[in-house]
Amino acid sequence: MRKKIAFLELIGGVSGDMLIGALIDAGLSKKDLINELKLIDLPAWNMVSKIVNRCAIKATHINFVDEKNTQKKYAWADFTNIINDSRLPDKDKQKIKDIFDILMVAESNAHRVDSNDLHLHELGTIDTILDVSGFVVGLRLLGINELYCSSLPISVGVIRNSHGVMTSNSLATIEIYKAYNLPGRFGNNEFHKEMVTPTGAAIVSSLCNFKRVEFDISSISYGAGTSNPKNYPNVLGFWTGEKFYKNQEDLLLLETNIDDTTGEVLGYTMEKLFQSNAIDVWFTPIQMKKNRPATQLSVIVNSSDLDEISRIIFVETSTLGIRIKRIDRIKADREIHEINTNLGNAKVKIKKINGKVINFSPEYESCKIIAKQKNIPLNDVISIVIQESKNKLS
Repeated sequence: MRKKIAFLELIGGVSGDMLIGALIDAGLSKKDLINELKLIDLPAWNMVSKIVNRCAIKATHINFVDEKNTQKKYAWADFTNIINDSRLPDKDKQKIKDIFDILMVAESNAHRVDSNDLHLHELGTIDTILDVSGFVVGLRLLGINELYCSSLPISVGVIRNSHGVMTSNSLATIEIYKAYNLPGRFGNNEFHKEMVTPTGAAIVSSLCNFKRVEFDISSISYGAGTSNPKNYPNVLGFWTGEKFYKNQEDLLLLETNIDDTTGEVLGYTMEKLFQSNAIDVWFTPIQMKKNRPATQLSVIVNSSDLDEISRIIFVETSTLGIRIKRIDRIKADREIHEINTNLGNAKVKIKKINGKVINFSPEYESCKIIAKQKNIPLNDVISIVIQESKNKLS
């Protein structure tokens, strides 16, 4: 199985326009992107793109133009309502709103005010809506299944913006670094420039994996920032290719501690989780604060099933939160055969390594039916099925 993936090389930092510029540079149709973004009800706008030089690198720079120069300022509630009312696919809507939520919390924490009292300044414009929506939509149009990212450059110096003179690392960006434990790196020079914008930080923290990845590289493209410093190329690299999976899976482990849900409810929850494509579910006895006995619920799921599985856990149990870890699992090759034995037909799972049969495992339900029909102990049925499977399939 192959997946089309992309890797973001944050050379000169990351911002919304750099991300979308990189997508256009990678071959994303500007017309297709604009058509999709027109599904959002906004004042008249257009997107201008051009090839520019940033030091020795050619890159694509984009800019969203408010055609009527409305200079309208939006609040967080406006962002959510606009996306909810759009005709974008539901998955895109949710990803966009998740990024807006990250921005909202970061800005609120940075300025120590409630989100309802927050003045968005530079963020409260049509640009923010289009930057976030454009990148989410663009990834879908390019067919990118997974997104990886390098460490983020940390600048040293000061800048001036609508808040006054401040550190060149935006306060909201710093809040996102802390909240998501983003990997940062210091350069050799002092850059009196904002290299990572809050919008850029929110996008990569929401959509990217920050771990090493091996893949077959097919193209490298670049998105340009607006400024053109002489001492480094203000670009973002967008590497695309395919990641090959054979027996390795990229999965999520969900865990939560529960101390006030009955055993009957937990058993019912396990049944529902398995019915909803959970790969594995188990319970572990634990002790919580004040030595209260409790149960840890653990669930392994494919990332595509995360929303439904987490919904079931929240609805069926008393938990208020779920921990999520990205894990890898390596599976042995397996086949299921129906074997005609002296006792009747039974299904057998065959484990193989490099094409060689390693183990036979009779299916429980098949053996249970035979045991009841023949009035034979279950263990005897299992032993006979294993032996006859070896004789016929080895």
